[in-house]
Amino acid sequence: MNNAQANNVQAPPGDIWVCGACGKLSYDLYGNKSLSYDWDESCMLNAMLCHEGHVTVSGDGILRRAIEVAEGGIVCHQRAFYSDASNTVSSKD
Repeated sequence: MNNAQANNVQAPPGDIWVCGACGKLSYDLYGNKSLSYDWDESCMLNAMLCHEGHVTVSGDGILRRAIEVAEGGIVCHQRAFYSDASNTVSSKD
């Protein structure tokens, strides 16, 4: 496993990464398990980890986009989390 793969943060079960800029969805920060077409670097930089049940989605197939995240649904913005050696989401604190 190279450094890029080791730093790819997987969303814990029940959570999903949502791009705060365009609403694209992915189960990992780098978009390798993207639910939307064309997850890119901008999505990664604007990603928010959200509880999947709090995300309202519009469209179907690869055109799915989050159109709303209900109150209490945002776990944290990606910059406040990091991937440890076990490749799980952990708080920096």
